[in-house]
Amino acid sequence: DQSDVMLGECASSEVLTTHENIYAYPYGLGLDQVARLLRCHLSAQAGWSVSATPLDRAMISVERMRDELKEVLADPNARAIINYHRSEAHQVGGGHFSPLAAYSPSADAFLVLDVAKYKYPPVWIPARRLWESMGTFDNCGVWDYPEGQERLVGESMRHPRTEEEREKARTALGCRRTPRGYVVARRRRR
Repeated sequence: DQSDVMLGECASSEVLTTHENIYAYPYGLGLDQVARLLRCHLSAQAGWSVSATPLDRAMISVERMRDELKEVLADPNARAIINYHRSEAHQVGGGHFSPLAAYSPSADAFLVLDVAKYKYPPVWIPARRLWESMGTFDNCGVWDYPEGQERLVGESMRHPRTEEEREKARTALGCRRTPRGYVVARRRRR
């Protein structure tokens, strides 16, 4: 149960009005919402900064992604969370968030520590495959949160089953298709 992460005025005004809404359409969080949630819990006064990088493959090369993530992993005051599409990484499932733990220069691969360890153990994902999986698009990556879900009235809107129902829910939410990517939390050295 991760409901305590969604508690507090900041999370309810910046991310989702209640933790139960994570189980309603669009299910889960988008890249920007995760960055906002981290900002709610990591105090700027304590020296934390949080940035989200949408990985548009037309704008960010595999080399740039590799260099940026290697730099984060080398910094003891920084952490990276990736938002990737599991099927593009040769796993079962769709969009998913996981922490990044290490980089292997000899394998040119990143170690992904899956938060759903009951389903997947830690895995080394080659840099190019990781770039491809983070460069996929979330059909509702940005929407009118947290208020938008209040417009999802009825079971077919909160839990759509057909493409027509999903389209109605996306319209009600004001969904925008955005690339996945990564979020970096960094604490300034004192």
